[in-house]
Amino acid sequence: MILLRSLFLPLVAVLVVGSSDKAGGALIIELDEKSTTLDAFTQSASAINYTVRRTFHTPGIFTGIAIDIPSGSDLDEAKSRLDVIPGVVGVADIIQYEVPRIKSRSVSPPSAGSSITRREDVSGDLGFTLQMGGVDKAHALGIKGQGISIGFIDTGVYYNHPALGGGFGSGKKIAGGYSFITDEGALVDSADPYSDCPQSDHATHVAGIIGMDPLQAPDGFPISGVAPEASLYAYRIFGCGLGGGAREGGTTDLVLQAMLKAFEEGVDIISMSLSINGGMTGELPSYDPVTATAQQIKNAGVAIIVAMGNDASGSLYANNLYIETFPGELSSVVAVASIANSNYPPGLYGNG
Repeated sequence: MILLRSLFLPLVAVLVVGSSDKAGGALIIELDEKSTTLDAFTQSASAINYTVRRTFHTPGIFTGIAIDIPSGSDLDEAKSRLDVIPGVVGVADIIQYEVPRIKSRSVSPPSAGSSITRREDVSGDLGFTLQMGGVDKAHALGIKGQGISIGFIDTGVYYNHPALGGGFGSGKKIAGGYSFITDEGALVDSADPYSDCPQSDHATHVAGIIGMDPLQAPDGFPISGVAPEASLYAYRIFGCGLGGGAREGGTTDLVLQAMLKAFEEGVDIISMSLSINGGMTGELPSYDPVTATAQQIKNAGVAIIVAMGNDASGSLYANNLYIETFPGELSSVVAVASIANSNYPPGLYGNG
């Protein structure tokens, strides 16, 4: 695993909930908590036709409201009217995030296949994955995450897995968390992030990378997580699959709610393995609530770690093999990539 410097690339949402001017849509409005309140905003916006999705109020971090504009309304007009209400900091479309998809396309020439050691060709010693990131050295010094709390925003988690401590709650490895969505995709507020549907394997896998205990087959793998003594908190924003890899949930308002919940519960680190499919292209949006919230959380002393995504450049001759995806580009987060191969021939792509 390597940490790569985050870059601000030109951004604009490509998957917007309700992008047609006359089709309605969904918006998030941030409010200046020093000059207005949610009640004052509601009174000022009473002439606009909308319904409330959820509200946000975490002092010093983010105060605002997520709303639905009904079909048939002029979305651009609604944005313009909302933007001039006293105390409004910014108005943004609600966009769709996904668990980063695994790409099957290869960018290496067929003749180079024999030069690369694939995962299945690596010896049974999985310790090389910790060695590549220097984690083995930290473990040798006794640094294993004791006293650190890590929140991860993802799918539901199968916390009954023996490598994750086989339970949930105080004193357990998965010490807490919250669910904002059910397996079926219904919005809820639940203190239990458990799920054992096939799509919950993503958060379960992430939890394992962070802090699993070593087990012998067939119960698990004989390898430790990066921080096996840390306390983990799971925040669920994705339901189970709808077919074809699609999942309910993952909208901006759920991402924000989970970020704020994790912050309020006092985690030291927030991990978000999510992105916008295909990244973002175009000009930088003038306002984005995830960007604003991530910056405030960082300023408050909580680190935010974000997956870079799994989008390949699609060209063997590109200057970079992979493409960062939002929110991994934000300067307020630490973007993380991974390498699954310890034998990477440097000359294969013209760099050696």
